[in-house]
Amino acid sequence: MGKKDRVKGNYKSSSSSRAAELLGGGNYSPLAANFSSLAANFSSFSFGNTLVDDFEGVSEDLKVMLKKLNKKDSTTKIRALEEICQYFNTKADDTEIKNLLPGWPKLYSRICIDVDRRVRILIGNAHLILVKTLKKKIAPHLKNLIGPWICSTFDPCPDVCKVAKEAYSIAFPSKPLEALIFCQEDILNYISENLFEKTPEQLSDPRFYSKEEIMMKYSRLIITSLYALIYLLEKLPKISIQKCQDQYDYIFGNKQLWNFATHEDNAIRKAVYNLIKSLCLHNSAVLSPIFPGKVFSEKDSSIYVDTWETLVLITKESPESWIMASQKKPLINKFFNYLKTGACLSIEVVYPCLIALLDNFPPEITEKENFYHDFFENFWKGYSNQRMRINNSKVFMNSYLECIFYVIAKSNNEQLKKELIEREFMDIVKYTVEPYSNNDIKGLFNSSELIGLVSTFISNLKISKRIDDSIFEFFNEKYQKLLIEKLINVDESSLSKDNFISTCQISSTLLIETYKKCSKHMKSLNKQTYSENILSKLLEHMIHNMKLNELLSGYSVFISNTVLVLPHLIESKSIMEYLDKIFNDELLQIIGNSTSLLNNLYCLISEYFRVLAKNNEQEKLDSTWNNIICTILCQEKNDYLNILSNLLEHIKLKNIKKDFSLPELDQVVVDIINNNEFNNSKTASKLVSICLSCYNTDLKLISDSTADICVKKIVDEFNYFSSINYYSLVDGKFSVSSLLSVIELLNIILDISKLKGSLVVHLPSSHRFDIISKILSFLCFSVNFSEFVEIEEEENYSRDSITETIHVFNQLSKSIWDNLKLEVRKGSVDNNDLKELISFLMSYRNSIFKDISHHGSPTEFANQVKEILSLVKDPMEKDNIINKAIMNTQEYWKSLSKTYFVDDIILAVVRDQSKLVPFISNTKTENVNEEEDEPILYDIYGLSYYARLAIFTLNFIKDIGVQVFFKKNADGVRSRLWVINELIFVQNILKNCNLLKKTTNAIISSESLQADSFQYDISRIIDKLTAKDKAQVGEGEEDGDETIETIIDEEEEEKEEGEGEGEEEEEYDEEMADMYWDTITELINFDENIEIANRDTIISLISNAFRIIKETGYQYSSVFSTLLGYALKKYEISEERAEILLSEVIEPTIFINGKC
Repeated sequence: MGKKDRVKGNYKSSSSSRAAELLGGGNYSPLAANFSSLAANFSSFSFGNTLVDDFEGVSEDLKVMLKKLNKKDSTTKIRALEEICQYFNTKADDTEIKNLLPGWPKLYSRICIDVDRRVRILIGNAHLILVKTLKKKIAPHLKNLIGPWICSTFDPCPDVCKVAKEAYSIAFPSKPLEALIFCQEDILNYISENLFEKTPEQLSDPRFYSKEEIMMKYSRLIITSLYALIYLLEKLPKISIQKCQDQYDYIFGNKQLWNFATHEDNAIRKAVYNLIKSLCLHNSAVLSPIFPGKVFSEKDSSIYVDTWETLVLITKESPESWIMASQKKPLINKFFNYLKTGACLSIEVVYPCLIALLDNFPPEITEKENFYHDFFENFWKGYSNQRMRINNSKVFMNSYLECIFYVIAKSNNEQLKKELIEREFMDIVKYTVEPYSNNDIKGLFNSSELIGLVSTFISNLKISKRIDDSIFEFFNEKYQKLLIEKLINVDESSLSKDNFISTCQISSTLLIETYKKCSKHMKSLNKQTYSENILSKLLEHMIHNMKLNELLSGYSVFISNTVLVLPHLIESKSIMEYLDKIFNDELLQIIGNSTSLLNNLYCLISEYFRVLAKNNEQEKLDSTWNNIICTILCQEKNDYLNILSNLLEHIKLKNIKKDFSLPELDQVVVDIINNNEFNNSKTASKLVSICLSCYNTDLKLISDSTADICVKKIVDEFNYFSSINYYSLVDGKFSVSSLLSVIELLNIILDISKLKGSLVVHLPSSHRFDIISKILSFLCFSVNFSEFVEIEEEENYSRDSITETIHVFNQLSKSIWDNLKLEVRKGSVDNNDLKELISFLMSYRNSIFKDISHHGSPTEFANQVKEILSLVKDPMEKDNIINKAIMNTQEYWKSLSKTYFVDDIILAVVRDQSKLVPFISNTKTENVNEEEDEPILYDIYGLSYYARLAIFTLNFIKDIGVQVFFKKNADGVRSRLWVINELIFVQNILKNCNLLKKTTNAIISSESLQADSFQYDISRIIDKLTAKDKAQVGEGEEDGDETIETIIDEEEEEKEEGEGEGEEEEEYDEEMADMYWDTITELINFDENIEIANRDTIISLISNAFRIIKETGYQYSSVFSTLLGYALKKYEISEERAEILLSEVIEPTIFINGKC
């Protein structure tokens, strides 16, 4: 029972408040006396009862909650604060909360720096509620509250910071700055107390907190105080700061503040660095005694940026700090030692700052003897730092060169400038040109990055107005001397071939990059671009020494790179004269002995021919070209094919207007084509492609007759491939070899298709359209390969590899066709040629479409026509293509249907079914000699030609759009509506096999085509037409009625005219028949909401439709039945009502052909 009041050891539990009572109460005891001093030390850790006594006029419940904040346990304080926040929100009124204000600053200032961030967040929330409730009423107590409040806005915990800022913005929504000015003195007093009076032991009771927690709390207090001080410096006007200048002087004059720069806590040091940066920017007068002492021994990379930004700003605003901080030991020596170690932890941060330091060092440092020598010597030694890698070495080198350039540009010491160029920069250039020469830094720097940095330095040295011409000439002399030494005056006996090639490659690239960077500026001054002169001298010397020796490998690389960028350099008379000689002597030897060397001379050869053509030296050009070709053809076949393809490719790039064709070259190309060498050799294929791509251009590489042979071969291969893949299989086997041949030829065609005008311009007129039509077929029709097709035994290919090959085939076809479309859109193809092409494509398309043995599906044929349409812009031409695609006329469709259907179709109204039903008449003419019709052929999908046409048309309409296919003319009448009638006719045939002749097979040979799906597609087309026409027809109910009545009147007049003419001539009026079918369609398209008051409207339409059916003698009963069904459904006419309407118009049985 009483156990609940006992604790371990049978002692009564104690509390901090109880201990405070014993220590501070009026009752005296010896024990209390002995601990009086101890109580004094810890009195600040407990609020005691005095905290509760400060809150007068609040409820006892709230006092209990506040008393719990005396506890040291974080959980207790968290619960207490949660209860306080809830009490504020639900029970407390404004008066009670206002009564808290006198004691709130004391409570808030102690709790807001608590170790536990959750406690700090909750006290912030309570403070926020208080501010929201009282707002301006907190003004009398603001000075006691503002210090910890502002510091809380810089709390490292984002949530604490956020809630403190929110409370401040609510308290001072319009004048936040005025509040700071008003309380500036109190904030500074609070900051000073925190920085100079508070200690870790004063802030936390060691009995309840660990050493880490104590230091964490102290560090946070210092950090928030420093950032609050920075905030005041940056936000307050200078005039307001001056009013409290004494307090600022006290803070900044206190050495303890600057001692924080060497504090062991990284975050405190970072805050001090930021304070110094702020002073540099806003109050640099106080900086004289400041220097961040640990900057050269800082180990925490996370604050390196702040550290070095601070150092740069101090050096800029107070350069004498370097001198004042060097009274015991020169600080510059620490700096040099720091450079020597390689910038310790952060190369990317430190090195970019060095030029700023160099610019702001005090004269006492920079004017010392050997300062720059020591600076660059220690700087360069930093490359040996273990943290230097190829990915950050660019930062090091860029900074090094920037500092060299800065000193050269700023210094007045000519001797110093020359020493820096000769000793520092030229060493860099030498290492750049010969990266293998220095083993210590070999592989440390990226060659291309180094070339970019050095070329930038040289171009700036040439362009900058701060650099004297004499200094640049001094450099230029050293630079040319180095290049001549490394490239020209070379000892072949001690030469490493690979190293020399590398030197030539890098040297030419360096000179060319320098040329590019100088060119814009130099050309604006109408001067020769720097490095052109050097390149010209070196090029001339190398060409004069072009012999089969160890140097030629490197020279050929240098020459190739130079001529590629600066081709005009070889146009000098001296170079051309020597080229005339070597092209008929040394070059022929090179061709015969070193194909690898020749690879670097193609550019020189092609430029040589360009110059000869430009100078109109045709005889010399022809003679040299003939010698070169003959020499090339004396090599092994694989070698000469490779040489020819590369040489012709370079010549093609020069756009030389010249006929280079030779019988020997023609024979090489013809042999490749006739022997199918393009199938096995990429080089041979490339050679044919290059030669054909020059057809019909100013440059001719092969004769026209040879081009015809090549193209004819392509056509034959395409035709063969089409025959075995799109029509029938060879013994049921798939030919991989044919597919591979076509792919190689497509690669050839692809190169030609990229030229201006594409295949239309750059293929012989006799075969160009044939090839294009095959390309379109390859694109649209799938290759006939499946799991059921066998592979030829000699072809060792897996099915997966064949599938991948077919994918390549498809992609090539698409790329070629896309290139053609692009050139057509650009207008690169002549309009007449384009019309001929489209006419050819449509004729070819219709021929294969009618060929039932072709494997193309209706969908693929629809895609084919769609691609042809993409070449056309003219609307009339597009209409023409659409008409051709559906075989132009309704009569063509009628002629197809007559092949399949019986002649004696009757249309009857069956009363018990209340609908029109077609029947087959049993009446036969006895003496009629029936001839059996030809058997119907089907494609691989089981479709007859008639079914193929119908399904194609359906797919085609869906592809190009209903509104495009049935587009309206100027009078608002839709075109090709007869197609709907024909498609409905096909649908009814699919549903009713009784309509077919007994001697005729069905229009499909399988059940793959379902009548329901066919009907669904037709219904969707009609629905889309209806949706578009509703708005036009349904403009008003009166207009709709008038339109219907007008149609009836016209029909009645035509009926009377028709009856009169019928007596004289029994032949029906086809135009009138089409008009009535359009009338039926128009009825279908009427809006459902239009009320037809006179039922005779529908009766008259139906009656006249039946009359047309009867007089035309055409089997349209099923079509009419379907259309009527749509109409009745649309007007929601019941079957009973339909029966009444029909019975009033016609007899129970009507024979279409007049046979009763």
